[in-house]
Amino acid sequence: MKRLMKRSGWVAVLFLVMTVGARAAEQQSKQAEITLELAASCVLSVDDIQGFGVWPTGERSIDQVNLGSVTVTCDNGMAYAVGIDAGENYDGASRRLSDGTNYLPYVLRAHSSSGQEWGDTGLMGISGDYVTTHPAQAVEGMGNGASQSITLWGDATVSAAAGGIYKDRVKIILVW
Repeated sequence: MKRLMKRSGWVAVLFLVMTVGARAAEQQSKQAEITLELAASCVLSVDDIQGFGVWPTGERSIDQVNLGSVTVTCDNGMAYAVGIDAGENYDGASRRLSDGTNYLPYVLRAHSSSGQEWGDTGLMGISGDYVTTHPAQAVEGMGNGASQSITLWGDATVSAAAGGIYKDRVKIILVW
């Protein structure tokens, strides 16, 4: 009997250990939202704009000069507009190149000699400074994921101008 009780005791201890050790693990779970936002983007490049070049004095008019190109790269399907402000030497009537003393009026276009001046009117909510005296429109386009070049053409009036280097600085603005 002693032997039976001894065996029963071991069985009870073993049963107790197995019961305590087999207790179910607790669990808690929550959900987390993983997001990724891709912002629509466009990039503007004006690296290859060269200017009018060198011309002899006495020329009356310099027309349809390819000044270089404005390059826009926008995501596929992204509408954009590129505008050019009036420049630093604007006199309220025209853009002007200056040698510091003298001024030469000039025009910028996106289409050689035909079409309207390239300005900043219509830049999707931006009030352009070239609007008041010129209906110079921004150039609009649709992104395709690749670089798109817009040729910048210039015309200048050089009647009886003194020799020298004439400059102006314009701001080219990309809005999307």
